Amino acid sequence: MSQPCSLLELLLVDARDLALPATRRMLEFAAAQAIPHGALRAGESVDAPIDHADALDFWLSGDEREWPFARAAAFAGVEEGRTLFASMDPVARAAAASAGLVATVPNLDVMERMLP
Repeated sequence: MSQPCSLLELLLVDARDLALPATRRMLEFAAAQAIPHGALRAGESVDAPIDHADALDFWLSGDEREWPFARAAAFAGVEEGRTLFASMDPVARAAAASAGLVATVPNLDVMERMLP
């Protein structure tokens, strides 16, 4: 497992939070900075509709027990420690932190602090 560092290379958001203005601002900022960004789901099929999919580079789903953090990082070609995961769900944030990601509620300030 990689250690968190200060350089952001990937933004992941909880698909359940895509309609939140703070999440949308993070996705827009990532797009403007050319930072890969995607949405993740746990417990739902990737075939299920994703709202606001137009704002994403990709989306992935896990099974009902696991979030696909490692798969998303591998897909984007980055280390988990250079990945920011934003979710309103404290259980999801804890899972992300356990997987070596930087986890936060949707907050553009946190994202900006991870840039050079």
